[in-house]
Amino acid sequence: MSARVPMRRGWKAALTALLAAVLMFAGVGTASAAPTAGTSTISGTVTRASDGSPAAGISVTVRGDNGYFFASTDETGAYRITAVAAGQYTASFSDPYLNLAPQWWDGAANPQDATPITVVDGSDVTGIDASLEATVSIRGSVLIDGSTDLRGRSASLAVIAEAGGQNVGMTYVHADGTYAIKVGPGAYTVRVEPTEGLAWAVAPQYYSHAASAADATPVVVSSSGDTTAVDFDLASLSAEVTLSTAAVQPGGSVHVTGSGFVPGEPVGIELHSTPVVLASVAANGDGVVDTTVTIPTDAPVGDHQIVLTGAMSTLSGSAPLTVSAPPAQGGSDGSGSGSGSTAAGAGASGSTGSSAQLAATGSEIPLGVVGLGAVLLVAGVVLTRVRRQRA
Repeated sequence: MSARVPMRRGWKAALTALLAAVLMFAGVGTASAAPTAGTSTISGTVTRASDGSPAAGISVTVRGDNGYFFASTDETGAYRITAVAAGQYTASFSDPYLNLAPQWWDGAANPQDATPITVVDGSDVTGIDASLEATVSIRGSVLIDGSTDLRGRSASLAVIAEAGGQNVGMTYVHADGTYAIKVGPGAYTVRVEPTEGLAWAVAPQYYSHAASAADATPVVVSSSGDTTAVDFDLASLSAEVTLSTAAVQPGGSVHVTGSGFVPGEPVGIELHSTPVVLASVAANGDGVVDTTVTIPTDAPVGDHQIVLTGAMSTLSGSAPLTVSAPPAQGGSDGSGSGSGSTAAGAGASGSTGSSAQLAATGSEIPLGVVGLGAVLLVAGVVLTRVRRQRA
């Protein structure tokens, strides 16, 4: 991936404009912070290609073997850089107000095609001129996951035009998802680069729907007018979440691992679908979360999701989790079974006892019955004798 773009809107243009104003006020070239001082000069004139008029306030940068040297054109379009050390250099010309397209000497649209400038000690290198074209625009729109609703995220989406591997134009997406970059005629590689928090939540993209500059479709711009319909549809990124188990009972523990977050950012862990906060932990230096959470004891039985969300990146990821009902308690089942067995046993004992009693009744005569029988027998004998005597 290419280097991240600056996070503050338009700071490059503001800084360049300030430098140009200072240099234009001074009217002379100045050296960068650490160039090698020399005895040579480089000078030239910058004009507008449309009518040949002088282009004032153009920033001129000479860079090469012995450092960077800067100047700004005066009201006649002229500039002169002094104290240049011997060596080989390239020169670039840029308008801080973006009304004229940048250019590298001699008439190149990117630094790779620039013509080298050879400087020897004590020489005055003249005629390093430029004729700058008026800028035209590359225009288009940016969607995220097919939606024009950027929900306040447009200011974190930078659109960049590259030529020869160098950024030559940049702008930010408007609230309605549209953008326009001012460039000169030429062929460009255009990309959308998420910045700030979105850098972790949305994948960058090259035109047209390419993941890298090597696969990008060049955008060809002519001087006749704007190039339109250079559109993008970015895809949201998601964190990867894994769980130590796919099912757990209420009150049980689950080990959670998540990756892809911003290093050090707080990551919230929730049980969905009705969100229940389980934990908030900080991602480590690799953007990984590795922790154990406890499922609430009152969590409803059924299918759920463990959801991780980064507080800074808004990056989110989830994994399915089933909350299963606890098994029936063994003590209750044992007691019930035991009671049933006991009841059955009692019933069996009762049946056995009745049988025994019935068996005993058939073999034994109660003592009272025997006595009553004897009395009746005696009474019968006595009654018989009395009747015989009367007869």
